[in-house]
Amino acid sequence: MGRCGRGVLLRSVIWLAVIVILAVPSAGSAQWFGERPPPVPPAAVPDAGPAINLAPPSGSGSAP
Repeated sequence: MGRCGRGVLLRSVIWLAVIVILAVPSAGSAQWFGERPPPVPPAAVPDAGPAINLAPPSGSGSAP
């Protein structure tokens, strides 16, 4: 292997090391969600009351 081949190999190894070093911290930090605690769901929602009919009454006795 000549001098040119060793230089190319050395440069490619250095670039690979730089890429790995830069990629590892970002991949590790992606697993953490920060210092904020997870959201707490609201208190229990009360059940709805009985249904109310909003339509006007129909039939023969409904006209004034």
